Amino acid sequence: CGKIVWPATLTRPDISMQASHLSSFTQSAGEPHYSWGLWIIGYLYKTKDLGITYGGRIRIPPGLSAKPANFDDNGGLYIIHDSSWGTRARPLGGFIIMYLNGAIDWSAKAVKLVPDSTLEAEQAQASRACKAGIAVRMLLRSARRKVIGPTPMLGDNKAYFDGVQQDGATQRTRYYERALLLVKRAVLLLIMVPFLIGTDSMTADILTKPLEKSAFMRHRTIMMNLNGGLRAGLESGLIGASGSVRRVVERLCDRAGW
Repeated sequence: CGKIVWPATLTRPDISMQASHLSSFTQSAGEPHYSWGLWIIGYLYKTKDLGITYGGRIRIPPGLSAKPANFDDNGGLYIIHDSSWGTRARPLGGFIIMYLNGAIDWSAKAVKLVPDSTLEAEQAQASRACKAGIAVRMLLRSARRKVIGPTPMLGDNKAYFDGVQQDGATQRTRYYERALLLVKRAVLLLIMVPFLIGTDSMTADILTKPLEKSAFMRHRTIMMNLNGGLRAGLESGLIGASGSVRRVVERLCDRAGW
């Protein structure tokens, strides 16, 4: 299992959820778990040429219609987080920290509590993502990279989105204020800024649940910045294209999840 965790931690975030789930059975592994491990290894072998790439024109985060303030100056730094709920007592949660169009940090783990609602699960995962995001901001500044203004945090839960921006406690949060307090403080200090996006644009879904193949490949492309050179060429070609040529290029970009 350790041989699978190593690439999942360093270079292949697309298998992080599977590796994390498989690792939870280490103490009581059986024949089915061995088969799952072989499946993951087979996937890695089949896609051995894939890896995270960085660079290119900074792209708008998924689910947003425009770039947040200072987004280009910050190298496209943003956090996208999500949590599943309802299928297990301790649901899987995940987050991705993106920089220069590629993932520089990610996590796929079970949350450390048994939430009573999807709101509590989202709050727990957002708190974990916020801590990691603050650490990344400090590392970038120590490397003399620009970090201007708050870092966008993208989530798809409206109750969490409303609660993290509301002053004080509410009926929903007063018994669970501790996990949310860190994110609230980061928002108040302009370290983080929350954004609400649609579920279809939630790239972190790839870290929390099994996905249909097309959705998996679309989120994998965004997270690992696959085919960055080809995408940049198509985007530059759109500037001078028109008519049927432009429509064909746009369909190619849409099909590739760009």
